[in-house]
Amino acid sequence: MSPVRRTFVCGALAGALSLAFSTLALAADAEKITGTLADGTSWEMTKPANWNGTILLDLDGAGFPASAIPANLPPDLAAAAAKAQAERLINPYKDWLLAQGFATGGTQREPVGYDFLKAIDNLLVVRQHFTEKWGAPKRTIAIGNSRGGFVARLAIERRPDIFAGALLSSGGGGGQIAGLRDRLNALFTLKTLVNPQAPLKLVNIDSVPAESAAVAALVKEANATPQGRARLALAAAYEQFALWTDRTKAKPAPADYDAQVDQIAQNFAFGNPPSVRAGVEKIAGGNVSWNTDVD
Repeated sequence: MSPVRRTFVCGALAGALSLAFSTLALAADAEKITGTLADGTSWEMTKPANWNGTILLDLDGAGFPASAIPANLPPDLAAAAAKAQAERLINPYKDWLLAQGFATGGTQREPVGYDFLKAIDNLLVVRQHFTEKWGAPKRTIAIGNSRGGFVARLAIERRPDIFAGALLSSGGGGGQIAGLRDRLNALFTLKTLVNPQAPLKLVNIDSVPAESAAVAALVKEANATPQGRARLALAAAYEQFALWTDRTKAKPAPADYDAQVDQIAQNFAFGNPPSVRAGVEKIAGGNVSWNTDVD
């Protein structure tokens, strides 16, 4: 097992960022503080009256900003993104946690983007302001979904002195680079077998709306013929794409391949958003994926 690295000092963060926060009355049994970091990141923390001493910090703990949805998305992708955003605003999970005595909160995922180390720094500043307001927590847990899962995983690696553990989902256990290579293999296969002339750049994304439209158009083209649907299924298999992707529809039977491909076609573009690659490339300073010598 590799040794855990401890490289950040929480005390230095307070001076690095200027914050403004206010106390809001939520209900008879809860209080809320909010603020904005120097980089424009919104944050919040909510403490119930029956606080059990544990705080949960999440990259998306202050909600999902509308600015995180790219402009000019194809209609189907825009609708899916809007639906996901609306579901985040209705959060019975958070309500349940508060009822159990957990303090919850964190930041918004933009504008920090895919700078995961900076995201951890931001969460530590939020924790510091919680401590100044209500006292030090007995236990701090990182939580997160998708991009937030990556941040939570890295948080417990980098700051085991602060985080007692993490609860994460869809957080890319193989790592961001491995995940993007899987997506590259899937999209490369789809373009190569369905339409090599499609305007899909694959890497070095300079326009997220254009690349998103190109992915959606290629999936639509593939889904129009039996041969194309078979190639779409193959491309999806290269990234182990889920065969059941719509919770509003019944789970396809193991041998109901048409129903499986229907759901792949419905969500393949949404599951391969160019915004992720563009965000990582921005932080990395260029392309991070390759398929040289891949059979």
